[in-house]
Amino acid sequence: MKININDKNIIIFIPKEIIDFDYKNQKEIEMYLKDKIVKLKRKYFKTISGFYNAKVYQNDYFGIIIEMIHESDIDFFKDLIDIKVNMYYDSEIYFKIEDFFLIKNKKTIYYYDNNYYINVKELTEKDKIILSDFGTYIFGKNLNNIKKQFKVLN
Repeated sequence: MKININDKNIIIFIPKEIIDFDYKNQKEIEMYLKDKIVKLKRKYFKTISGFYNAKVYQNDYFGIIIEMIHESDIDFFKDLIDIKVNMYYDSEIYFKIEDFFLIKNKKTIYYYDNNYYINVKELTEKDKIILSDFGTYIFGKNLNNIKKQFKVLN
């Protein structure tokens, strides 16, 4: 699992290999998210509070990506966290990398803005582990915006 925090927004990457719940069931994801946020708040980030819109991108080849967007603070209860969960089933997730030679043996590689992109469906478990140190996952609105400008390399 990998967690990125940018200002008050949180992105949680959970590969399917470590998921021990039904990641297609919204109720189970909500329970998992509640548990993780409480642990994160206690241990590391005391400032997590307010209303969040959580977008859950589910992908059978990757697992899930939870993008928590801070919408507003809650005036009366400074420590309260309220999360609205939106599920996006069978979401496309691509991997973005700068070094072509790390993915050159794959079927379909896309190019845009000095970066190379590959669908996670084409990555093996070993590829995902190795590449996670060299690039980033692209999903949701960001992917939709740049996918229109992809150029196929092979």
